[in-house]
Amino acid sequence: MEEYIAGFFDGEGNINKIKVKGKTQYQLRIYQAGDEGLRLLNEIKTFLGYGWINKRDRRNKHPKWKILYELHITKKSQVLDFKYRIGKFCRLKKFPEDDELQDLRLKEKNTR
Repeated sequence: MEEYIAGFFDGEGNINKIKVKGKTQYQLRIYQAGDEGLRLLNEIKTFLGYGWINKRDRRNKHPKWKILYELHITKKSQVLDFKYRIGKFCRLKKFPEDDELQDLRLKEKNTR
């Protein structure tokens, strides 16, 4: 299942570095459209044991487009888990180094 999810993520996902309330955070997303896509994302979410699914209705932009679903993973421990469980099978996506995923406050606390 890990290899399947990795292939799915390579083709239909991304990982972005974003700022939330002045703090750096990584956001991992996998996209799918339609009811079958929602079913697949729910299976992936259940297998991983984390994440949430967001629904975006884009039909107002184009009437033939389907509803888009996004599986979101933003918690640092979950992004790291995804990296180690799934990332080793990815062929296209590159993950940040572990120290980039650590909380900077913990790094400062450990250096005192």
